[in-house]
Amino acid sequence: MECIAAALKFLTGDEWKLTFTGAKLSADSDFGQQSLFEWGDTGRTITPFSDGLDSRAVSAILGAQGRVDRLIRVRVGSKADDRPVRDRRKVPFLNIPFSVNMKPVGIKESSVRSRGFKFTLLSALAAYLVGTHDVAMPESGQGALGPTLVPTSHGYEDYRNHPRFLCKMEEVFDAIFGYSIHFRLPQLWKTKGQTLAEFAAIESDPEEWNKTRSCWQQSRNSSFDRTRRHCGICAACMLRRLSFHSAGISEPKENYIWEDLRSGSFEDGVVPGFTKVTRAMQRYGIAGALHLDHLAEMRSSPLHRVRLKRHAWQLGERLQMTTTEAEERLLGLLGQHDREWKAFMKDLGPKSFVAQWLA
Repeated sequence: MECIAAALKFLTGDEWKLTFTGAKLSADSDFGQQSLFEWGDTGRTITPFSDGLDSRAVSAILGAQGRVDRLIRVRVGSKADDRPVRDRRKVPFLNIPFSVNMKPVGIKESSVRSRGFKFTLLSALAAYLVGTHDVAMPESGQGALGPTLVPTSHGYEDYRNHPRFLCKMEEVFDAIFGYSIHFRLPQLWKTKGQTLAEFAAIESDPEEWNKTRSCWQQSRNSSFDRTRRHCGICAACMLRRLSFHSAGISEPKENYIWEDLRSGSFEDGVVPGFTKVTRAMQRYGIAGALHLDHLAEMRSSPLHRVRLKRHAWQLGERLQMTTTEAEERLLGLLGQHDREWKAFMKDLGPKSFVAQWLA
């Protein structure tokens, strides 16, 4: 189908050629199991659920805004039953286990951006199974819009959590199933720090955010003393640390390999005894800090005004708001990020290795 290839191209920047193999059984065959839950309740909301901070936070925020049984969390590709507990009862949860055998050719798409296709499609499938149309994606503003506003100099823009990509996935699902799904981003115009602050106002157990996972690094690069940590310096970790700072929440330094960002040198900031301090890790850190710094500059820089207006027009078209309203919302988000970033860097101090990277 053309819409599938178009969505994948928009997501990854690659040209896709899709082939389909006919099933041995008709789709109308009786498989001996229930295919739909047939609850007949369109008032429920599906939200993807993971170890991520945004996922945990938005799940709690949505649950607090209405009846908790209206919200169904979907764990994709995991057998883990780590549901949040409210009033000593586990919250509604749906697990969609799956596996894909890529042998003998292996996985040719190495950017991992195609994961966005998998997660959104399976979230939509969950909505289809329970008979609802509402899917709330947990990403906050910096994660949803930041990668397209400040792309890497040598790479295609990252639309994994962008409203424009979600719109294309709505079209894909409608073409395949003849069923309408609406993806929304309830925290789109808020920073991760604002989302975390809302979460902390609801949840009293700090383990609910301390145990979340943000780091992009594989365990072999971010483990110490037989315990997996966050690296503490990649773009995702830097955004996490910025968010905890802006929310006024302390986090154990032992969560990170790079425990001390105030250190005067990159090497001295690492936990004593860690032996995998590499040039590649330093480059990850520099790229992450520059991304957040450039995002903070966008609102006030005349160089980016045309780019921001174009993004506002595209967002307004997708979100059914005027370009002016979308631009105001976008500038508000960027202004909040700028304030949070400046406060974070001020706290680190001018002699920190992070400040030296940006000098």
